[in-house]
Amino acid sequence: MTAKSSDRTTCTERLVFTESTDGYTLAGALFEPAGRKKASTLVIWVHGIHLRFCEPEYVEIGRQVASQKVAFLSMNTRGQDFGVWMRGRSEAKLAGSGWELMHECTADLDGWLRFAASEGYANLVLAGHGFGGSKIIYHLSERHEPAVRGVVLVSCASIVRDMVKPEFHARAEAMVAEGHGMDLLPWGTRPGVVSSTVSAQVLVARERLHRDLYGDGQRPPALTKIRVPVLAWFGEDEVKLGRDVNGLLESMAQNLTSSPLVSTKVLPGTTYLCTGSEEMIAREVLEWVGRLRHR
Repeated sequence: MTAKSSDRTTCTERLVFTESTDGYTLAGALFEPAGRKKASTLVIWVHGIHLRFCEPEYVEIGRQVASQKVAFLSMNTRGQDFGVWMRGRSEAKLAGSGWELMHECTADLDGWLRFAASEGYANLVLAGHGFGGSKIIYHLSERHEPAVRGVVLVSCASIVRDMVKPEFHARAEAMVAEGHGMDLLPWGTRPGVVSSTVSAQVLVARERLHRDLYGDGQRPPALTKIRVPVLAWFGEDEVKLGRDVNGLLESMAQNLTSSPLVSTKVLPGTTYLCTGSEEMIAREVLEWVGRLRHR
């Protein structure tokens, strides 16, 4: 399929699939510049909580980025939507944001990095929207990825410790002990832009997640282990919702002690979902790719 935006060059787009390293099928959409010459850089976009690879905003951003000679992959993880059955080699797996164990995200990202290599892309930029940014930070703090040249964190407040009422933790631990770890906790257990919930075992696993992402007395925050350039932004309209985005950006910058280049900003007129700001966001991504090329 060929897509064309006004006064832009054409790009091609196709549905693609990969397999996580633990054997589950994942879908995505690959947007590439049209023509014989292959793009040298691939931006891999990791969706936010409750979302998926084919969100209208992601598709439009992908089209606009690819029309300017940079390839763009919007991909699913096991945290897609709220609940989803994933096809595996021998069995299905209940996942989605309600049942996703975030530590398993490395299996998904490994699968997509392997896909990128099979397509001939050796220069990668990982862009994470919301909780997708946390997955990128966790993955890169756990392993060295030579092909990754930089990171983009889009409205990624989830690397800041989320607050859940203590009684929910006790309830979740009891449910897991009783063999009901897959059962959902009351609605509203998971705070955020959209209030939701998670299974008991996800909340119990959250304690380990907090230690790995934010550090404790024996380990530093995961951000301190990131050794590639990082661009982070929030939308201006998120400020209007009462979020201290400037404080979040300052905290990120202070913790990115191993990154050789850190850039933070607030994008005017932009919401968390990026609706209506796709062109601006595509431009920010393209400018960042260009900046990385000249390093």
